[in-house]
Amino acid sequence: MPMFIQDSTVTPTADRHLSATRHATETVNPAAANPVRPCPPAGPLPSLGWASCFTIAGVVVIAVGWVVMHWASARLVPDPVGEARRAAAVAQAELARELASRPVVALDPAAVARGKKVYMTCMARHGKTGEGIKMTGADLLHSKFVARKSDEELLNFVKTGRTPNDPDSVLKLNMPPKGGNPALKDEQIRDVIAYVRSLQQAAANQH
Repeated sequence: MPMFIQDSTVTPTADRHLSATRHATETVNPAAANPVRPCPPAGPLPSLGWASCFTIAGVVVIAVGWVVMHWASARLVPDPVGEARRAAAVAQAELARELASRPVVALDPAAVARGKKVYMTCMARHGKTGEGIKMTGADLLHSKFVARKSDEELLNFVKTGRTPNDPDSVLKLNMPPKGGNPALKDEQIRDVIAYVRSLQQAAANQH
């Protein structure tokens, strides 16, 4: 009896059919393989409390540092005008105390007026109102030396003059006799003394 042996050979058509079936079975739905995951619910933003504190603290530190540096630099920068004003204020206060400790000197208005005219020859050294000129002439306006001396003592002082080597000289400036004007008479010098005293009294009253 003839035996029938199953032919295991697969035709090309059958092979393609089996491959297609296998591929369809093994292929996974992309949507199922990679499902769309919903975004997590939006939560509250992280707190900025500490960050804000650090930021504000930094700004404050910078501001304080700037103020301190500005103040320090301002103190390092010379201020001749301010220093002169402070020195004048101190001298004016000392003069006021000096005059207050002494009897008030009654001045002759006529002598003061005459002395003002004569004093114009002294302005080059002592300034318009007796405030003095640096390295040239002494400050007569705030001079305690002038306030303490009597009219006769000042008259003799002006007539004699003073050299820079005089041990009593503070500024070490040369003052020629009669201010370099030999023609000045004693009465004219007395008038200038009266005028300078009037300037001192006015300055002391402003304190």
